[in-house]
Amino acid sequence: MPAVPQYWFAASHEEFSPSALLEQASEAERAGFDGIGCSDHFAPWFPDGQSGNAWVWLAAAGQLTSKPIGTGVTPVIHRYHPGVIAQAFMTLEELYPGRVFLGVGSGESLNETPLGLDWPEPAEMLDRFEQGVRAIRRLWDGETVSMNGGWFSLKDAKLYTRAPGSTSRPLVPRRRGSPASTVTGSGPWATPRRRRRSSRPTVRRRPSTGASRARSSCTRAWPGASPARR
Repeated sequence: MPAVPQYWFAASHEEFSPSALLEQASEAERAGFDGIGCSDHFAPWFPDGQSGNAWVWLAAAGQLTSKPIGTGVTPVIHRYHPGVIAQAFMTLEELYPGRVFLGVGSGESLNETPLGLDWPEPAEMLDRFEQGVRAIRRLWDGETVSMNGGWFSLKDAKLYTRAPGSTSRPLVPRRRGSPASTVTGSGPWATPRRRRRSSRPTVRRRPSTGASRARSSCTRAWPGASPARR
């Protein structure tokens, strides 16, 4: 039988304040959305936008709602050390077992350049992404990891707090055919979106942003049990 589409609420940190997004997430759950994802930005798309911290917000959203929660997507290229990503989402999984997913991507210049990155060429971008994803998987699998990832390093690193039954899950590309699919494998995922300016939750699609968006690659993974797929 063909898979039944799921409809997820996309919380836009670059458009709304964290407190407003919590209200929207609560409304989205009452309206029947299947899960809650949020963007992970350091800077907004527009000068008058917002820029709340996605991970802090997810901890609050997990307490307020009962649906799967996660990012769409967290960059693995410069702004976040892969060890910190692995720790943060394992912590969320311990708090909210079976509900947490991590969406990872190769990032966007508007979020990474303000924090000191000279935006790399696609080959370097994907190498950074691959090394970072490898580190996250190994830490989630319970390894003590020492590695030189080029743009980061780990020395006898391990996750001391782990969610019961947690393990690395296959990374699921958000777009088939993207360069990152050769790194992470392939699998089905659909998040229908339609953009609309509103203070209420909507199904949303981001506007095109040119070359940097075209080169971006996105995947999702789960530190614990993956959200149910109907």
